[in-house]
Amino acid sequence: MKLMQAIGSDVRAALKKPVSKTVDFSGEWPRVGHVYLRDLILGEDPYRLRFLMDRILELTPKLTWAVIAAGAASSVRLRPEASAIAKLTASASTYNDRRYAMGLYRRTAAPVCFTISTLVANALWLGSPFDKDTSNRNILYEALRLLPPSWNILRSASPEYCALDSRIGPNDDVLILPLLSHRDPAIWDDADEFRPERWDSLNPSEQPGYLPFGHTSERCWGQHMVMPLAERLLDIIRNNGLAVSPRQITADVPLAGLLGVFQVSVVRQ
Repeated sequence: MKLMQAIGSDVRAALKKPVSKTVDFSGEWPRVGHVYLRDLILGEDPYRLRFLMDRILELTPKLTWAVIAAGAASSVRLRPEASAIAKLTASASTYNDRRYAMGLYRRTAAPVCFTISTLVANALWLGSPFDKDTSNRNILYEALRLLPPSWNILRSASPEYCALDSRIGPNDDVLILPLLSHRDPAIWDDADEFRPERWDSLNPSEQPGYLPFGHTSERCWGQHMVMPLAERLLDIIRNNGLAVSPRQITADVPLAGLLGVFQVSVVRQ
């Protein structure tokens, strides 16, 4: 809980920072957005902590833990402006405690950078350039519908599920697939089309089958960090006249833990 509160505090502080006039969001997404978010939220943290956000560490857990083991060899010294989550990490006094704390630093902070940069990359691929009258929030709701970063939700067996559907037994785990329910033509008009305007008349918290952050009774704690930061990134992109390169006509969407478009080239229109 302390870690969640800390990263939440860091995100709120980041949102208060003015947007740099020199920021350049052209290039390969989601990497560009990921680096921006890392520096925006954790820019005053020591390099060995910020390096834990690097996307290259996704290649293998062994690489991640090797970096953590090396970084934990000595105590962490911080600037006064360091993030709240870095201050929790730096309080660890022994090697084993530092290694554990650095692992938690990555596990807590990295999903923020990964999820938001992926969501914005998805939105760009699905719909840019956007109509000037379309809100960023509607764009993001629709991107979350067609390419939900969390495309599967697994819940362990519970007798409560039996009351919802008689086909579910008391010992059955339940797998929910937003990737399918978000495209179900029985629920959505033009289910496979990118139509942000549909959210003018829909409530994402009440829309049947719409679960980008989980069910309303157990909503992901990161939702209130993801949406404001993603809107900030879209604001910068749209204000600077950026869009997906017209030369790029295909892209890969690996069916990984985080569902997102891989390597989107963003250029000035």
